[in-house]
Amino acid sequence: MAEFYAALALTAVGPAVIDEAGGTKLSIIGEFKEETSQVWIVDGADEYPCYGGKSGEGYFPFPDSADLMFVASPPLPIGGPYTLRVKQGASTVDLVGVITVVARVWETNLFELRRVLPPWYATGRRNLDTLELLLP
Repeated sequence: MAEFYAALALTAVGPAVIDEAGGTKLSIIGEFKEETSQVWIVDGADEYPCYGGKSGEGYFPFPDSADLMFVASPPLPIGGPYTLRVKQGASTVDLVGVITVVARVWETNLFELRRVLPPWYATGRRNLDTLELLLP
């Protein structure tokens, strides 16, 4: 009797909310049977390819294990929910409506970077609580 198995199955992706600038590390959970993949974030007819984020992978990321793959998000328009599409070999699977894109919070990213630098670096304010509030 012939054995049948699905070549690709997706369970989840995280985080569900990302910023529009790109470069957010996405964790894709599923069953990966092939070595290379292609991953897109899809909005109707528009497909935005994700990249592996590791040297040599480009737009064909490798799964990190049989049930986990990491990719980096591309720059995206604000909105959603977007669909995540993964292709491995002849199989293509969609996770519909799993990603929402929001505007980047520049201040939060800036403070996170400043906080890890040594204290003798004159970087400016290192915490949002140290800024004066703009009151009318």
